[in-house]
Amino acid sequence: MIKKCRKEYKDGLNNRIQHPFPHSIYKLRERVSIWNRFTRTINEIKDYKNGLTDPYMFDGCMPFETSIWLKWRPTEISYGMGYDVVPAIDALKGDGVDQNTIERIKRKFMPEIEDLIDDCDALYDVIKKNIYYEYDNFKKGYSELRDLHERAIDITQGILDYSGREEALYGVYDKMENEVLV
Repeated sequence: MIKKCRKEYKDGLNNRIQHPFPHSIYKLRERVSIWNRFTRTINEIKDYKNGLTDPYMFDGCMPFETSIWLKWRPTEISYGMGYDVVPAIDALKGDGVDQNTIERIKRKFMPEIEDLIDDCDALYDVIKKNIYYEYDNFKKGYSELRDLHERAIDITQGILDYSGREEALYGVYDKMENEVLV
């Protein structure tokens, strides 16, 4: 039997086939930004559940939706890996990354992605039945959901770093910014 997160990952891969990337650094950056935002939201929910903040709207969900939103996190990470991150590796060619580097990125990061999807499935199986498992983690100052997001960010940022194009592109933006300021 295929697990829910593994299915979402494969669905993401299959859905991307219909909309291939001509290049992908922008999509990897976007995915890092999305997961950073979700990580902040998890931290806000943790603080709210621990009585440290008021129950105002979080970035991504309302206070009464937190359990549903949290339960959805592992499947969203899995789908994002399949729909954006894995296809983006091959599309780095459109950003000027040579094939040897792309193959090294695959050898380094594909096992990490596979492990992440397995861990998403394991946590999903626990929290879909009992979100209080994660709420108990919150009381201890910990979050397995946040950790999954941080791993997804690390993998995606690692792919950007290994591409050798991330620093060069940021350098261009920094230079443009400095020229405007002068």
